[in-house]
Amino acid sequence: MHRHTSSRRSLIRSTALLPTILISLAGCAAPDGEEFTDEDPEMEHVLGPLYANSGRFWPGSPPVIPVCWENPTASTATKRGWVQHAVQSQWGRYGRINFTGWGTCAKTSLGIHVLITNTFAATGDANGVSGYPWLNGGKYDASGNLTNPVKVDLNVACPDYASNEHCIRALTLHEFGHAIGFYHEEERPELTSDRCGNNGAYYNDKPLELGGYDTESVMSYKGQAAPGCAPAQTHPHTYWKNQLGAGDIAALQTAYGRRIKGQIVSMGGKCLGASSSANGAKPSLADCTEPGGASGTQSWNNPGYTELVLRGTNTCLDVPGGNTANSTQLQMWQCLHNGNQQWRFEKVAVRGWGGKCLDLPNGNLVSGQKVQMYACLGEWADVNFCPTAASGQPCRYPNDSATRSNANQQWSFTGDGRVHFGASSSNWCLTYPSTSNGAQLYIAACGGSNQTFAWSDEQLFVGSPTSGKCVDVPAPLTSQYKSTRSGSTLLTSGAGVPVNYAIPTVYSCVSNQLNQKWTITGALQFGSAAKVVNRDGNSETTGTIPTIYDRWSPLPASEKWDMW
Repeated sequence: MHRHTSSRRSLIRSTALLPTILISLAGCAAPDGEEFTDEDPEMEHVLGPLYANSGRFWPGSPPVIPVCWENPTASTATKRGWVQHAVQSQWGRYGRINFTGWGTCAKTSLGIHVLITNTFAATGDANGVSGYPWLNGGKYDASGNLTNPVKVDLNVACPDYASNEHCIRALTLHEFGHAIGFYHEEERPELTSDRCGNNGAYYNDKPLELGGYDTESVMSYKGQAAPGCAPAQTHPHTYWKNQLGAGDIAALQTAYGRRIKGQIVSMGGKCLGASSSANGAKPSLADCTEPGGASGTQSWNNPGYTELVLRGTNTCLDVPGGNTANSTQLQMWQCLHNGNQQWRFEKVAVRGWGGKCLDLPNGNLVSGQKVQMYACLGEWADVNFCPTAASGQPCRYPNDSATRSNANQQWSFTGDGRVHFGASSSNWCLTYPSTSNGAQLYIAACGGSNQTFAWSDEQLFVGSPTSGKCVDVPAPLTSQYKSTRSGSTLLTSGAGVPVNYAIPTVYSCVSNQLNQKWTITGALQFGSAAKVVNRDGNSETTGTIPTIYDRWSPLPASEKWDMW
């Protein structure tokens, strides 16, 4: 049974609230000409709900943000790993933005400087300017003290859980949101109540609202049961958010873009690539820096849902000799169109606007049953964010449980262009009644001529890529979604958020519309064998070579990939 999303928890930047990781409002000033532009006002739009400073989005295509530690020690290695993973598996996984380095800082190190501390004191001057972690690195006073760190309290109390991993990850996620240009939701100027003490104290010279006020955002105080902001909770830490909400993902992708087409990304935000197309070269994980762009060494093509071809080459992902013994390392090889190079998307999630999943309501196998978009289930298990609560309280995030079934959100792509509900052997297929704009998708017995789709360049085309029709998630218009101002005067507030129960439709294709962009999340299955591409030990280390391994059920994080 589905249920509505529940509120969770986030970081706080006031001593009157909770001990936390501190970061000043952050980002790099982008050139004025690089702010958002409106698109066809007649088309459904894609912006997501966050309050931001458009001048503090980090520049670059993609932005590469160096991160370093001011005072790392061997004893803090595990907790520092939680911080890094929280950032890369959420902000870095869902957006076209890269956090690199994570070594020890020098005073000349560029990017964000992270300081481990047990103190709680805000940084920056009255308007926060000196606190921003600018691209040119740390700012030091005459005594050599860093004045613009991300302050990390690795001993933050988290009594609702057996360890403080949950709280460290949640605080990290919120504060790095500030670092890339996002403010508290309660700082929206149109709010006249529920501001949680946020009275515009944080300097914002280029305010931008993306969508409506969203308490499900990681940047919201109220949705995370902050003291003095929301009703007191017996177990407040279970409300702290460890994953980006749908609105956060939509806003992040609006500000920074999606991962480029053809990237295959791990649950920890690392890209699968190959530095050489020579026979026998090893594919491996690396930061998603897009060497060579969309035709480079981190971009793959999947013609006919069979081979995985490194774009711009005739080289395929290959199982050496067809050896399916567990932990056999994969290799690159000239595309031979043989059994060693056959891959397919079997029982995968199909994710649309805001990261929500294509869903069959209650698994209702009735011809004509319309499909919908819904919060993806089982995501906590993907990133190991849900430790056992010491109090026995369950995690409250709606995607929290490793055991909750996501069977209603599993789809299989076959070479004939059909999208089967469940396994590729099922006789239920995604169907469109017509190619008219607004036609709503449903399931029916496989075999009809109105059941072919083509997933290409991140769009799900109805029929073929030349049809001009795409699968679309209804979304507000730009004029409704994006705030407008005349100078410093707010004219219209942003409105709308990605919602559950939206029914995907057929619509004329627009290549730059986020509500027509789709991502496949799940296993890369080897042919008809119950073998998949795996990261041994769930490794997210640069240089990790993927292997072939038994497909497990439920699918562990080590066997899941985002395919863009």
